[in-house]
This record gives sequence, structure tokens and C-alpha cells, in this order.
Amino acid sequence: MKNTKFNLFLAALMLCTFYSYAQISADDAKLKERMANKVQIFSPKEKDSMQIWFYNQTSKLGLSPEVRQQYTQIMTDNAFDMTRVNDKDKAYNKKEQLEQLELISNKINTSVKPILNDTQYKKHLANYESLYKGILKKLKEEE
Repeated sequence: MKNTKFNLFLAALMLCTFYSYAQISADDAKLKERMANKVQIFSPKEKDSMQIWFYNQTSKLGLSPEVRQQYTQIMTDNAFDMTRVNDKDKAYNKKEQLEQLELISNKINTSVKPILNDTQYKKHLANYESLYKGILKKLKEEE
């Protein structure tokens, strides 16, 4: 009886171990595929400059800490999506990339409008326009 319980425990442990390795391997494969499809629009130095610029512009909006947190989250989540519209796995042509950028832009502006007052929103639009133009310029340089 003792031996049977031990064998069952050992079999269960082995199954869990095999499952874990299989899961890690699958995750590794997905990550490798994602990285192979990734196209960098901005260099690390350009990204650093953009982050500093964004921080400074956000500071000028005069947001409360809570609103700043929400605003930053919206912007960073969507900025990531914007920089990935030209990834190989998306297979968008230039027109489709621009359409995707426009959709993301609308999503950003719609999301931030309720949390900003009119003055802050106008400043946001001016700041965002600069960011958007920079992304468009980099996409056009790829052609």
C-alpha cells in the first residue's frame, strides 16, 4: 500500500514536471516568434528622449497624482501598440499601418478626454500631435 501511494505520487510529480517544461517551451517559442516579427521604429536613444519629453509634457499638464497615473497608463499602453503596427506578423501595408495608427489615436483621445479638464485636454492634443508626427515620420523613413 505504501509503495503504491509512493508510485502514484511519483507519477503525478513527473506529469507535473513534464507539463511545466512543455509550457515553458511553448512560451519560449511564442516569445521567439514575437521577437522575430518585431520591427524597431525607434532606437533606444530615441525612446529615452521620448520618455523624458513625455514626462516633462505630462508634468506641464498640472494633473493630480491619481489622474496622472491614469493618463500615463493610457498613454503607455497605447504607445506600445503604436510602435508595433509595422511588425512583420501583422503584415499591414503602409495604408493599413496608418489606419491602425488613426484607430489607436482615436482610442487614446477618447480615453483621456473624460479624465482631463478642457485646458489639459487641449494641451494633451498639442503634445500628442507632436508624438504622432514623430511616429509617422519614422514610419515613412522605413519606406
